[in-house]
Amino acid sequence: MKTIVLDANIFLFIWFSKSWFTERAFFLICWINELSFILLFKNLKIEEFKMTKPKKTPAIDYALKYIRRYPKTEKELRVRLLEKHYSEEEIEKAVQYLKKQWRLDDKKFAQMYIESELIKKWKPKAVVYKKLLEKWIDKDIIEEIFSDLKEEIQEWIINKIMLEIDKLKRKWKNGFDIIQILMRRWYALKDIKKAINKLENEK
Repeated sequence: MKTIVLDANIFLFIWFSKSWFTERAFFLICWINELSFILLFKNLKIEEFKMTKPKKTPAIDYALKYIRRYPKTEKELRVRLLEKHYSEEEIEKAVQYLKKQWRLDDKKFAQMYIESELIKKWKPKAVVYKKLLEKWIDKDIIEEIFSDLKEEIQEWIINKIMLEIDKLKRKWKNGFDIIQILMRRWYALKDIKKAINKLENEK
């Protein structure tokens, strides 16, 4: 491609120098040079991509299938691959491959889990926190996400406790019995008191 473009430039230069070298001819040569540069740069980028693109390995293929049905944490994936007798090197390559593909992200996993289990499924904060630790999510990541969603989570917890109190009252439960039941369900005493006060203010 480069040789063809250069030959064309030489031909145009000789042709127009023999007769007339117009402004149009000059811009035509510049355009050919620019086109040559673009094509060469494009080819170089394609070759560079081919060289840097990691090749899939059996460990990577298995990892992709493993996380396809439900997202996993990095530690869960590492443990699973180790159980399948992949080497440490193969596991590391698989983990890094999935991270580059944005398919393995503990922070994103924790945020999705909190929103799903705590906000949508109405599970107590302490239960969700415990589950995330069991999935080997770093404590700092959990604390950060809870902090980011603090107001939303707090509002949800109070509303959830209020509904629980209403259900218990329908079962003829009252006072201290309700508090004990709610605490056994992993709700914090301070949140229970806030919910009770909110109910009292709404009367």
